[in-house]
Amino acid sequence: SSGINAEYGRLDEKMFDDCIRSKTLFVATKNDTVVGCIISQDIGKLTREMGMLVVFPEHRRQGIGKALLNHVIDLAKNAGYLRVRLELLYAKEGEDKWKLMLRDFYESQGFKFVKYDDITKHQSSKMCDDLIVDTIYAVYEKQLVVP
Repeated sequence: SSGINAEYGRLDEKMFDDCIRSKTLFVATKNDTVVGCIISQDIGKLTREMGMLVVFPEHRRQGIGKALLNHVIDLAKNAGYLRVRLELLYAKEGEDKWKLMLRDFYESQGFKFVKYDDITKHQSSKMCDDLIVDTIYAVYEKQLVVP
């Protein structure tokens, strides 16, 4: 699991360990090898947040990301949450094909764009300082129950 964080992480070591201890990190395995992960946590009585959906490149397009996403959605539904929220961060300039593909994937799973927001309200100052380009912070939600 540390390989996932080392290659794709926006979490420092302590935050990553906290996710493991608090059971907010879910992993997908294949032949006893971690091939993907997702983090999900409570951000209020009615909203569950998910993020850091990662599937190693050699295991993509096999339904692993969709299975991880559905696992979090099912947990949220069963716990009585009304919605699941996620964020997408991408560069203001240029076109990131990977992020566009990810956005299209989330939209195909029922997530709708909610708003653009200020990244500094949501991310650690260290993470913001580490960004090498101006970044857009886009919020998406999937309604689980019509309020």
